[in-house]
Amino acid sequence: MQFISRKSGRTLQIVQAPTGQLVVDGMGPEGPTFYNAHWTVLNEGNNIVRLYNQSNYLAIVNGSTIIVPVANPAMAGVETKLRLGQTGQFVTLESFKGSGHHIGILQDGSLKSALATGKEMDAHFGVRLIHSPYAMAAAPGSTTVVTTTTTYKKK
Repeated sequence: MQFISRKSGRTLQIVQAPTGQLVVDGMGPEGPTFYNAHWTVLNEGNNIVRLYNQSNYLAIVNGSTIIVPVANPAMAGVETKLRLGQTGQFVTLESFKGSGHHIGILQDGSLKSALATGKEMDAHFGVRLIHSPYAMAAAPGSTTVVTTTTTYKKK
């Protein structure tokens, strides 16, 4: 999946900061060849999801949107759980742990503090299906939301 910011018109992507740390922003290009803007959706049920790219999970910690590297998916913490909401044709991603904290992008594509982001337009994302393990036909240019369920046992 790609998540397209309503404010910036660009995708949510993982980039490397000058410090070498992986961070997220809303300045990504759209399309199937831009792998740093692809997110796998792990459906936990009851509109709770986890979004990851490779072993890098999107998370909200202390009011900030961050990337958390997780080598073993069964060890992903509660901070990687996001509550999926819908506002019209857009989705919102709210912290499961800290109610009212949403992932948000500003007009210039920079990340907005999750602590300061509610359900306003900064938190709205369009969804584009890039790949699904399920065969399905969609009209060209349409946006499709697909969720899949994977269960990991915690040890």
